[in-house]
Amino acid sequence: MAEYSPLAFQEMTAEQWVERWPKIAAKLGTYVSHAPKLFRVTRSKSGTRTRTTVVIICQVTYSKRSAKETFTLVRQETYTLARGELTHVISDFKIVDHNVSLIERPGR
Repeated sequence: MAEYSPLAFQEMTAEQWVERWPKIAAKLGTYVSHAPKLFRVTRSKSGTRTRTTVVIICQVTYSKRSAKETFTLVRQETYTLARGELTHVISDFKIVDHNVSLIERPGR
């Protein structure tokens, strides 16, 4: 859970997510493989802050079902000037959104 930003839990608390994941995992089965389908990076700047957003979409194969999983990660960069010294702080990337969509099985 350390990879997740508190922003990831605005609609659902971390406790609710942890509680729901075993139910989702039971539908999916064990992890088999994944194939990246999209990797998009955008940067936005506002004053002394720069925000880098990465969206990764993968098709993930599990033993029972397949799923499309979308991850959105964000990193902040901040420049500050204090006492004539420029400081550049870069945060780690954190997951702000993780969406799992089951892929329908053929014949359904």
